[in-house]
Amino acid sequence: MQAHGLTRTQIIYTQVLKNALLPVMSHLPMAVVGVLFSGNFLIEIIFGIDGIGRLGYEAVMQRDYPLMFGILYLFTLISMVVQLIFDVLYRMIDPRVDFEAV
Repeated sequence: MQAHGLTRTQIIYTQVLKNALLPVMSHLPMAVVGVLFSGNFLIEIIFGIDGIGRLGYEAVMQRDYPLMFGILYLFTLISMVVQLIFDVLYRMIDPRVDFEAV
C-alpha cells in the first residue's frame, strides 16, 4: 500500500483497524452491560446508596418475586438495546456484513 502513496497511519486506519475492530465489537456489548450492572450493584450495596441495584438485592433477600422479575426484565431490555446499538455500529464499521442473509 505504501507504493500507492499512502502513509503508515493511513494504512493502519483504513485497512488494519477496520478488521481488528470486528472481534472487539462483537464481544464489547456484553462486557459493557456486565460491568454496568455488576458495578451498579456493588457500589450501591457497599456504599448504601439507594438505586436499582440495591432494590434488586433487597428483593432477592425478601423473596419479592414480582420485583425481581421486573428488575430482570429491565436489565434484559437494557442489554438488548445495547446489543442492537452495537450491531448497528458493527454494520457501520464493516459494510460487508449483511444481516439479511440469516
